Order: sequence, then structure tokens, then C-alpha cells
Amino acid sequence: MIKNPISRLKYDFYEKGVARGSGWQNIGAWANVVAYYLLGAPVGFFLGFWGHMNGKGLWIGVIVGSTAQGIILAIVTACLSWEEQVNSNLKYIFGHLMNLFFTPY
Repeated sequence: MIKNPISRLKYDFYEKGVARGSGWQNIGAWANVVAYYLLGAPVGFFLGFWGHMNGKGLWIGVIVGSTAQGIILAIVTACLSWEEQVNSNLKYIFGHLMNLFFTPY
């Protein structure tokens, strides 16, 4: 079904990193809850046990959850204000550099 799951995992890690790096860890956590517990697990349970697909149905549920998480995090990444993030991080970096090199003794 999925030809290259490794590339999907790389993209998933990238999106999680964007949510984490921008300080939106709570959005990443809610994306996990919605994708896996509210979508992936019920689909996998239904297909695996009631749909009589056994392990294949459970794996389809994992794929559904992973795809849903990718879509949610892609929307979050698309809505991110990149200029605001760059300015925020530059202030943070240069503030720490100034404190590091010009600290009065």
C-alpha cells in the first residue's frame, strides 16, 4: 500500500520538529491525540476485529493515524508566520550572545 514508509516517517519528523521548534508543543501533542487515538485506533480496531482483517486492519489504522497527523501538522506548518519565528529566534540568539560575551564581572 505505502511504497516507501521511511520517506513518510522523515516528513513526519520534520513536521513534529517545526511544531516543537516554534514553541507549539501543545499543538503537536493534540495532533497526536486526534490522529492516533480518535482516528487511527478506532479505524484499526474496527477493521482488525469487526472487519475480520486481523493484523492488516490494525496496520491500516496506524497508516490512517499517521496520515491524519501529517495532514494536521502540514496545516499547522502552512499557517505558521515564518517572519515572526525568525525575528523571535534572532532576538533569542543575539540576546544570549550579548550576555555571554559582555557579562560584567
